[in-house]
Amino acid sequence: TVSVLYWQKKNKRPTPQEGGEDPMSMRQDREDLLTSLRQVSVNGDEDEDMLFGDAYRVGNDELTPLDVRKRTASYMSQMGSAKEAVAYGSAKWVSGARYYYESLDFMEVENDLVKEKRERMMKTGRPLFDYKRWMLLFVIGMLTGTTAFLIDKGIENISKYKWRWVGEQMDTPPEGGTIPFLSPYLTFAGINIILCCVAAAFVVYVEPLAAGSGIPEVKCYLNGIRIYRVVRLKTLLAKATGILFSVASGLPCGKEGPMIHSGSIIGAGIATGKSSKLHFDTGFMKEYRGDAEKRLFVTAGAAAGVAAAFGAPVGGVLFAVEEVGSFWSLDMSVQVFFCAAFSSLAVNIYSKFQDPLAPASGQTNFGVVDEPYKVWELPYHAILGVIGGLIGAAFNQLNINLTKIRKKYVGTAPVKRIAEVVVINLMVSTILFALTARFYKCESVDELYLNGTDSVTGETYARHYGCNATTEYNNMATMFFAQTEANIRHMFHQPAHIDYDTLFVHFIPFFFLTILTYGIAVPSGLFLPGLALGASVGRIYAQALHDAFGIEISFGAYACFGAAGVLAGIVRMTVSLSVIIMEATGNNTYVIPLMLITCTAKLVGDLFNHGIYDMHINLQKIPLLENHLEHGLETAIAADVMNELDAPILPCDPTVKTILHLLHDKPNHQVFIVTKNGGKGESLEGIILRRYLLIMVRMGAWGLNARSLTYEDFVKSAHERVIMKPQKYALSLSPNDLSQKMDLSRYMDRYPVTVRVDTPLPRVFKLFRELGLRHLVVVTHTMQPCGIIGRKCLVHLAPMDPIVGPSYHTAERRPSADRIPTSLFVAGHGGSSNGDFNDIDNSSFNVPSDAYRAE
Repeated sequence: TVSVLYWQKKNKRPTPQEGGEDPMSMRQDREDLLTSLRQVSVNGDEDEDMLFGDAYRVGNDELTPLDVRKRTASYMSQMGSAKEAVAYGSAKWVSGARYYYESLDFMEVENDLVKEKRERMMKTGRPLFDYKRWMLLFVIGMLTGTTAFLIDKGIENISKYKWRWVGEQMDTPPEGGTIPFLSPYLTFAGINIILCCVAAAFVVYVEPLAAGSGIPEVKCYLNGIRIYRVVRLKTLLAKATGILFSVASGLPCGKEGPMIHSGSIIGAGIATGKSSKLHFDTGFMKEYRGDAEKRLFVTAGAAAGVAAAFGAPVGGVLFAVEEVGSFWSLDMSVQVFFCAAFSSLAVNIYSKFQDPLAPASGQTNFGVVDEPYKVWELPYHAILGVIGGLIGAAFNQLNINLTKIRKKYVGTAPVKRIAEVVVINLMVSTILFALTARFYKCESVDELYLNGTDSVTGETYARHYGCNATTEYNNMATMFFAQTEANIRHMFHQPAHIDYDTLFVHFIPFFFLTILTYGIAVPSGLFLPGLALGASVGRIYAQALHDAFGIEISFGAYACFGAAGVLAGIVRMTVSLSVIIMEATGNNTYVIPLMLITCTAKLVGDLFNHGIYDMHINLQKIPLLENHLEHGLETAIAADVMNELDAPILPCDPTVKTILHLLHDKPNHQVFIVTKNGGKGESLEGIILRRYLLIMVRMGAWGLNARSLTYEDFVKSAHERVIMKPQKYALSLSPNDLSQKMDLSRYMDRYPVTVRVDTPLPRVFKLFRELGLRHLVVVTHTMQPCGIIGRKCLVHLAPMDPIVGPSYHTAERRPSADRIPTSLFVAGHGGSSNGDFNDIDNSSFNVPSDAYRAE
């Protein structure tokens, strides 16, 4: 009460004596509303109807979901809390993590079924098991390389026809002349708009998760977050097909990120041997359907995507370690490298069939950059890294601000999202065409590297619109009307001085257009645009050093260094990016300057904000576990963040009726505590997952069949969502079946990870981060369960408002391990004892189509 009165005075709110609200009534109202949050979203985007009804009782009032949302949002706004913050955790801390993200089970359940499976494996041996694993990795690598090759050739063919039609209308006499404007502009813009509309249609109407590069989604999945449909076949089709049209439409985006996402989807699909969408199940890969096993193949697919895109298998492995992988081992390194190597091999095989003289590389090849550097240049390299970090930080901040505006005004409406894509593409087309047709210079072809012939493809990349076709080239058309990859090669290999006007006119519009493009409803990547921006910066920097101080340095090498610096400033990659650049340019001697530049860029960028992927993940309130605990929580303990047990504790032998009632009444609970007789004061016997209870009911595991189920009965199938509906089983059971008892001792996890209530929160976080936990049971010193900590209890945390009471700051004021005051908790805060939501609840919710679109 004193805390509330102080809060009212501090925020100039009326006290009860001045006509304001009574503190105790405010507290009770808040507790009732927080309890309702277990069933109702407060994000204000959609009106989700729950599975078991659409009216709720808050106090003495029966409210609809919309009423509860309005009342809750109004109250949370009054208390100064974020509108979309969902109250997970205890009375001490509240988490703003989005409620509909469920966690993966990276730690296998330890029960009698697993023991029996291990015994069978010991008898039969493991050679066949390992053989199948290596075979799957080989198939994933080859299919990822094939997909990357098809994507690249599709973009090449679409672009070829587009430039043929536009070039015919822009051609001028061989001696030069004024470039026609209206007719070629309308053709150019019209083709681009049609192509981008096709790409947007795949995202808006086929699969919203196909937007962006997919790297943040893969990162979240490998961190232990189940983002629905992120590794589905439909997502692959939308991503791989949409990227053809988004890149060919002229938008400043790349194909490398979508290749990484596509490889992850291929890895997940091949490893499990089933499709939930098609209800197709081969039954061949059942041993790899667990989340922990599936994690390996998704990681291998991501590394294979990098290897196929850049011809960098080592860089692909390091990318998986540094950027997307949260859990790693030595065996995993060898297996992931094996898959990435075959992905790169597949791309080279297809390239050799097309052109026997083609160099061995990935789909993105920058040519060999072999200009040497000198040791005394390292300080200049460090300065270039500082510039890259500043540019990357500015890029990220501008883009995240734009994303907030986009989220507010564009939202999830299909028409608005497609209209935004059309407007941005029209803007890109207009700026690029105007620069090419009206603000160009005719420069001598002799100054170009190999007289304008691409060193990799052998084709002429110089554009002659409006200039003499034999001796001159259009500098703007050569920069903007070529593929981004060819533009980067031009920067890397052009030995002569490039006009500052050309470089600045390339950098400034491209910088802001890339910011606009990153986040719209099309498949797109950020690697090539970031490298192109950095190449311009590197050329400007090197030429300025040469012109101002007469320093003899390689312009092409500094373009390469600048590309690495700016991209590192945007995505905050260091080791993997350096190795990818070295493998893509064929020069391993650049390891020291590249590492210096990328590390400097990351350090400078981190002074201002996070990497672009992490910023978008945080904006969406996804419960991603970082490498370290959030600042300010170092002195907290497990009791500060745990969810109190608001679900009944199960005995070891509950009746079927008890199980069905529990599943019905607690649709959001993913795990249940088990004690011997179901009493709260008893010692912990184990935990059992909601999924296991549903399968036991479905399979009739009672009576004579109480202990008849095997490990294979709990393996995920193509009909997983169908079997997770509890109400369908209740209708088919007789009264005699409902009174039967079920033996949970055979199926429950007998050895769950537990901590005492006074365990320091850094230790709790470390257990989650390193073991890949989904649930952590909190017990007293006598092993009596008193709460559960889930992933959402550890991220996006902020102190609760003063209504709840003061926080503990010293060890003396913390609760003891054997006595936790009930007033420490607000019942029902988490909505579930673990903060996770099951498959059927998510499929029943009307989740926004862009529930997570990081790019």
